[in-house]
Amino acid sequence: MADEPILCWGNCGTYLIFRSKDGGQHIPYDAKQMKLNNRFVRHSCHRNNRPPIFEDAMVNFSEPFRCATLNRDIYAVPTIRGVVWFDCLRPWSIHQCEEHSCKSDLPGMRNFAEGDLLRRGKGDGSEPAVICCVKRLKPGWPDAADLHLVALKTLTGGKYCEFFEGHDRILLGDLALILKQGDRRRLLTASSPTSFEFDGSSEPELLGLSRHWLSAA
Repeated sequence: MADEPILCWGNCGTYLIFRSKDGGQHIPYDAKQMKLNNRFVRHSCHRNNRPPIFEDAMVNFSEPFRCATLNRDIYAVPTIRGVVWFDCLRPWSIHQCEEHSCKSDLPGMRNFAEGDLLRRGKGDGSEPAVICCVKRLKPGWPDAADLHLVALKTLTGGKYCEFFEGHDRILLGDLALILKQGDRRRLLTASSPTSFEFDGSSEPELLGLSRHWLSAA
């Protein structure tokens, strides 16, 4: 990873430097502590009871890793359950080999939720993204769908802050698909069979993110 510090999305004023662990996991560290004291202090953003952010998604997804098994560049996309590997980001395609795969916390178990999601939405005008921040808004009447304000970052770096509604939860750090069919837009996630319906755009400040979040690199 490059050593250029990145300002934390959470409006806490901290600059971060990411380091990559084996398996493609990106860890955010306090850049000031590294520069002044050469200390690796992992950053955890405390933002006055605002929704948490998925800091792993702040990294540049387009920075390649090398797959020794197939001898080619691949791309690591962090999710709440681990890294999902891609051969290409545009047009996107999932990487598959024995060395790289989504793995659950249970030894010997493989998690195919992300792969199933991407296969389900392939060819449907879809764009993969990671849930960076989410706030669930409960409606005031029975049987109404929950409304979610969601910040998303796509594999190629595009960012959205939008409302979606549906009868299920959207999880922080989950891999998702933005489906575009003309004027209609939907959101699929790896953790839910629900198709969440687009309900309008919003401002990142409502999630406690920087007002420049949508335009920042």
